[in-house]
Amino acid sequence: MSALAGHMNHLTDDLKLTFSDVIDILSKITNGQIKTTEKVDGINLYFSYSVQTGRTKVARNKLDVQNGGMNREQIVEKYSSHKNPYIKDVIAEYMELFQQMVQTLEPRVQLKIFGPSINVFYNSEIVDNRIANIIAYDINALLVHRTNHIFVDSKTREMKTGNNETSKYFKILQKTIENLDPSESEKSVIISPTRKIDNDLSSSLDRVRSTLEE
Repeated sequence: MSALAGHMNHLTDDLKLTFSDVIDILSKITNGQIKTTEKVDGINLYFSYSVQTGRTKVARNKLDVQNGGMNREQIVEKYSSHKNPYIKDVIAEYMELFQQMVQTLEPRVQLKIFGPSINVFYNSEIVDNRIANIIAYDINALLVHRTNHIFVDSKTREMKTGNNETSKYFKILQKTIENLDPSESEKSVIISPTRKIDNDLSSSLDRVRSTLEE
């Protein structure tokens, strides 16, 4: 269920890439020269937090971001007639989970992660078996992606995307989440894990190269 993050391009979406380019990219992935993360099939939302009110805010579109995000009550109202009767409750539960995590931090740390005026929205994905799409996962979690976060100017509410704008905020959030004590809860907040590609792909790529050279 995509949203503000939009469509995630595949290699096949770039029509300028040659077959050799694709082989080169795959080779760099298997050699660890390109870091990878798993694309997950959940509900894409942007999560933030109001340090002033002590509440989680989420966004599905640009207007939501510029307005400072939606609270739990607004989310429940927005999805009250959705075809999946669980979706409003699932989102509300993960908003509460996120809020509980943030509230364990000192206000000065909260400000370093979210800014004074709900300035940073984090590209996230809710994966939960009650709202499964195509892929069934063995975890229930709020995954915070490593890229494509949004910074919002306090005065103009102008949105800026990209790692240059948000990296310093994300690094603090990442460290916070990774230092959390293991929870006994069935749900958790985690950073989207990186994935190591099986090196067996390298031998397959070598065979493809040999075929192309013949």
